[in-house]
Amino acid sequence: MQRVDRIAYCRNHLLNTARKNQWISRTQFLLVLDVDINANSILSVNNFLSNFDYNLNEWGAMTASQSMHYYDIWALRSTVVNYDCWKEVSRYPQYSDIAIKIYIEVHTKPIPKDYTLIPVQSAFGGFAVYQTRYLSNCTYDAFDDQSPYGKCEHVSFNECVIRNGGKIFVNPAFQNSDGLHNWFKNSST
Repeated sequence: MQRVDRIAYCRNHLLNTARKNQWISRTQFLLVLDVDINANSILSVNNFLSNFDYNLNEWGAMTASQSMHYYDIWALRSTVVNYDCWKEVSRYPQYSDIAIKIYIEVHTKPIPKDYTLIPVQSAFGGFAVYQTRYLSNCTYDAFDDQSPYGKCEHVSFNECVIRNGGKIFVNPAFQNSDGLHNWFKNSST
């Protein structure tokens, strides 16, 4: 079992526990976060509350951004990043350093905090706020038999949110870290 499979299993266990105890059905929002990333001075109450500056009927999920380097390219799917970055890198093992620059590093530029919401098909960034009305039948799935790394578990979850009518955004004001410098060197292990 790969690391991403274990993460998907744990996220699903927590999600199923919340469903079984009817916590999701009794609340409007589900917060999903990586506590190791969010334990810093950049994440603030104001950064978090910026998600609620937007009409609740306009979004199903708000995902975090970072102050220096947007780091969660594996979870990101957009009109620009419409591929699995690690699957693409794995296609060029003899040129992995160059492939990382082409498929990952080019997308890690900082997003100004005052930039508008960025519509995406999938993102996470270490912290996401989901409206529970869009979570029906959503689960985390990391299976991808075409990739040596599996698939980022957030992609399948976010695809379900969209199928349920939710729109997903990266919120540049919802900063939760500086971007974990050089994160990509170890993120696929």
